[in-house]
Amino acid sequence: MNLAIIMTSCNREERAFATARSLLDAKMGEVIIIDDGSPVPYQNPDSQPGLTLLRLPANSGPSAARNHGARNSHAEWLIFLDDDDGLESGLIDWIHAHESSSLNDLDLVHFGHKTVDQDSKASSAITLSSHEQPTVLAGSWMMRREFFMRLGGYEEKLKYSENSDLIERAALAGARTLHAGFFSLSYTVGRPRRREEMAARRAEACVFCLKNRLHCNRKQTLKIGLMNSWWDRNPLLALRLVAAFLMTHRDANHV
Repeated sequence: MNLAIIMTSCNREERAFATARSLLDAKMGEVIIIDDGSPVPYQNPDSQPGLTLLRLPANSGPSAARNHGARNSHAEWLIFLDDDDGLESGLIDWIHAHESSSLNDLDLVHFGHKTVDQDSKASSAITLSSHEQPTVLAGSWMMRREFFMRLGGYEEKLKYSENSDLIERAALAGARTLHAGFFSLSYTVGRPRRREEMAARRAEACVFCLKNRLHCNRKQTLKIGLMNSWWDRNPLLALRLVAAFLMTHRDANHV
């Protein structure tokens, strides 16, 4: 199967190429690195076969950078990955085992992820995707490129929660979906404070979606935002979410 792994990076050249080398060594497929406007442009030190290096002149955020990578790929399937995460070696074996059968009738495959501590490298929880709770982290799913382009790719106005938005739009568009029952992503997390910061950013992204009436399920967006505001212990952010939801709910009822 024709697979491209699209990885965005900024100011972390060494980290990005280390991740790319591990993917190429595991024969995962084509690897595309998008240098998202780093002050010093990335240089491919080894000119490795299977590795494509692209560059955006100014930092545009993960959504725009991933879209740029997808437009420049000719692969049938896409996986998006952060430069500090990794993919499990069993993923490519699973893909080869299913490429001649079930994958032909699918647009989206959800896997799952394991959490890896940034400092100790120890693994903890494993989260598998399900119909009730599909995985949305970059690297925990793959999407058919043709379907991704038909959706319009990532919403470039979003700086956070762009994966949740894309997966939700895929569901609304009737994506033919499979939950594979194993995890593909090794997801690196840092100190607790960083987790709270990320929760706050996700909640802010939900406020942005509601206020700007982006294509989203309003109730689900409110639910995700409130959950993340709780993790950040931020009652004011929760109030902003409710206010934005009530505003869009009122406007929808007046249409």
